[in-house]
Amino acid sequence: MKQRTLLLLTLALCTQLAFASRETNNFSNLVDTINLSKDTTNISPRWVIGGKENILFTQAAFSNWQGGGEAYMGGLGNFSIFATRISKASTWENKINIEYGGNYQKSLDRPVKTADQIDIITDFQKNINEKWSLRTTLNFKTQFSPGYKDEKDTIKRSDFMAPGYILNNNGISYQPMKGLSIQASPLSSKITIVSSQFLADKGEYGVKPAIKDANGNIIEHGKNVKYQFGGNIKVVYSTVIMKNIELISELNLFSNYLEEAKNIDVDWKTKVDFKFNKYFSTTVIAHLIYDDNIAPITQFKEVLGVGFNYSF
Repeated sequence: MKQRTLLLLTLALCTQLAFASRETNNFSNLVDTINLSKDTTNISPRWVIGGKENILFTQAAFSNWQGGGEAYMGGLGNFSIFATRISKASTWENKINIEYGGNYQKSLDRPVKTADQIDIITDFQKNINEKWSLRTTLNFKTQFSPGYKDEKDTIKRSDFMAPGYILNNNGISYQPMKGLSIQASPLSSKITIVSSQFLADKGEYGVKPAIKDANGNIIEHGKNVKYQFGGNIKVVYSTVIMKNIELISELNLFSNYLEEAKNIDVDWKTKVDFKFNKYFSTTVIAHLIYDDNIAPITQFKEVLGVGFNYSF
């Protein structure tokens, strides 16, 4: 608990320093793409393509993380690529982010997963003026392999496409300053897919569970898909805090109009890179999730890693 509190205070301090900082040099490719739509008044249409890869030696701590995992010392790899078309009238961003990490303990007969993510997004903005734009976003998320509650658990808690998410946000975007984007989407949908019938029958991730008789025998299998329609707010902030220290934070809030609209799903991820040089850095990642369809409890994951990175 003390470690988690210290981490959150550190990230809060970094955020405050970020707003106070005037430094804008040495942005990574990923940070640059977030700001491409800031000023498109004097440019001809063009594509910007790039990416980034990280290989980290990591330490992590978990609290109620439904995707599975345990505190560990291990390794983590991250690969991201983007292709963005910018013009005076619009901006079209396409991104793929893949992350996987794990370790192996002598006391276990299988590897322990510590990070697992497939995240694909396409985002189109039609510019109204320099700060405002109409915006539509399509996002797909899932993972590669099975997840377990802890190292002693042999019962799956998650798997590839269990869950899988398809999210569509439609609304308006406001960019009051470089590096800060606020997207309000009153017309949003969230499709949750649970391809594992074992998990679907248990009603995991909010799908309708199986119907059973008095003896526990399944009469009707659980549903594999849950549809939600609601509103979403997305806030992204990125900056260079000071020389060789970069921060990016993304907050997503979703409310389901059709079912308990007062229950807000929260997905907040913050990443701070401390760069030693072009190829080596220390990375701190904090990820907080609250979704009562998964579990009525706050999930938190922290990762601290030192390793190699390369941008192209």
